[in-house]
Order: sequence, then C-alpha cells, then structure tokens
Amino acid sequence: MTNINNEIQPESSKNNILENTKVMCILDDKKMKSIMKKFKNCTKIKNSNILTKQVEGVKKLYEIFREFIKDSLDFNKRLKNYSLDILFFTECFNDNNCSDEDILVLLKDLLKESKKNHGLAKGLERRLFVDEEDGIMNELKKIKSSLQGHILDFKTKINSEEKVLISYEGGVFYSLCIGILLKVASLIDLVTNEKSYEEAVINIAENWLEEEREEIRNQLKNNQNELNMINLFDDNLKTIIIGVGKIRTFWNAQIEIIEYLIENLERFGKGQHIQRRRIVRVLEQRWKNVERECQIYNEAMNDLLHDEYIEVTGSVVMSKALV
Repeated sequence: MTNINNEIQPESSKNNILENTKVMCILDDKKMKSIMKKFKNCTKIKNSNILTKQVEGVKKLYEIFREFIKDSLDFNKRLKNYSLDILFFTECFNDNNCSDEDILVLLKDLLKESKKNHGLAKGLERRLFVDEEDGIMNELKKIKSSLQGHILDFKTKINSEEKVLISYEGGVFYSLCIGILLKVASLIDLVTNEKSYEEAVINIAENWLEEEREEIRNQLKNNQNELNMINLFDDNLKTIIIGVGKIRTFWNAQIEIIEYLIENLERFGKGQHIQRRRIVRVLEQRWKNVERECQIYNEAMNDLLHDEYIEVTGSVVMSKALV
C-alpha cells in the first residue's frame, strides 16, 4: 500500500464513523417511535367540537404513513443489494483480471439499475413531501395550519369569559328587575311590618346570580378543555412533522448519492484510465457506508412497526379478556 493510501485510510475510517453516527442521529430509535405514538395520540382525541375533521384527516395520513414505511423497507432492501453491486463493480475495475469489455458490461447494467432506483427513490420522497394532493408532509402542515385560527378564537373567548366572571353582576335587565322587586317587597314588608319578602327576593336574586355565574364557569371550563385538546393535537402534529422530515432527510441523501453515482458512471464510460481510477475511488468512498445506513434504517423502521404491532395485538387481547 502506498503512503497516499495509508494517509487516506484513517481519514476514510473517520468519515465512515461520522456518516454512520449522522444517520443514527437522523433515525434515532426513540424519535422514530414517537412518530407512531403521536399519530395515535391524535387519532384518540374524542368529544371535541372542533377537531372531528382534523382527527379523521390524521387517521387517513396514519394509514398512508404506515404503507409508506412498509414500501420504503422494500426499497431499502433493494438499495442495500444495489450498494453491493456498486462495490463489486469497483472491485472488478481494480482487478487486473477483468477485461475492459467486462467492465463496460457491468457499467451498462449499473447505469440502467441506477436510473431505475433514482426514479423509485424520488417516488418515495414525493409521497412524503412533494405531492400537493396527498403528500404526507403537506397534508400534515395543512391540518396544523387549520388549528391556528381556532387556537386564537378560544384564547379570545377564554380571556373574555374570565373578565366577565370576575365582574358579573347580572346585567342591566337583572338590576332593573331586582330593583323593582325589592321596592315591591319593601312596601309589602312595610304594610305587614315584616322583612320576610325583601329577604326572600334577595335570596332568590343571589341564587339566580350564582346559577348564571356557574353557567359562565362551565362554559369557561369547556372552552379551556377544548383549547387544551387543540394545543395537544397541535403539539403532536409538530412532533410528527419533525419526524417525517428526518425520514425525508435520509431519503434525500440516498437520492443525492444515486444522482452522483449516475453522473460519475456516465463520465466513467468517456474517461481515460486515470480518470476512471479517480471515479472508482470516489465511488468506493461514497458507497461503502450505504449498506450500513440501510441496515440502520431497516432496524429503526422495523422496530417502529413491530412495537406498533405488539401494542395493537395487546389491546385486542385485553379487549377479548374483558368481554
């Protein structure tokens, strides 16, 4: 091994570790599992006067997201095998026993497969982010955006009701009615020489006033509960959107590396030997981490689906036991 290769090797190992660490951070197990948990939290919200439409929307997106995960695992397996094909191509080039004709046959097959995989990867990304009609990320953002007006309205209502409750005295009509009744009661008490009628009117008025205040309290409580549900729903959506964004980041990286591969393979067919050596060297550096990245993705997404399966199965068993 030359001195140059000796110098490149430690740097390459360092880069491998950094790349794997980066992917592990993007696909952090706890963060990925929290996506499904937050989806379920959103779908379990009940007795809301505002969120019925939004909850139904999230339920549909939840099923679409689950299907996306399953399909992405299928393509992830394909990408892993594809990375091995690329490394095999670089090995064959470095092997003096392989003829130029053999290398060109492999090159042609790789280019064809690369373009097909690029289309599949872009299709996955569109399902997450690009499609205006049914892209998961776009639909989640639309639902989240629809909550902001409701949040503002309820905050305004609650603020107004709190002020009313503090100073509520029954209103002008109440004051006029009570004033008239008290005068009548006072006249009756004056004639009968008793205080019973006036006291009765005061008691009735106070009880009525308390009932009115209680009604305002109940309305205030209902609005506070509704706002709490909307805020919880909003927070769950925020976590889901961040998590889906991380998955998109992973697939964006795979798309970029495939595009880079296609560009270099096309240059390879036209280049001189020294240029080809450089291209092969770059491909080796770029693609030897992909198999590990695919493995990390596979573990994270399978764990996510597995935990969900256990939770659903456990709930079904529990329900049957209760019956």
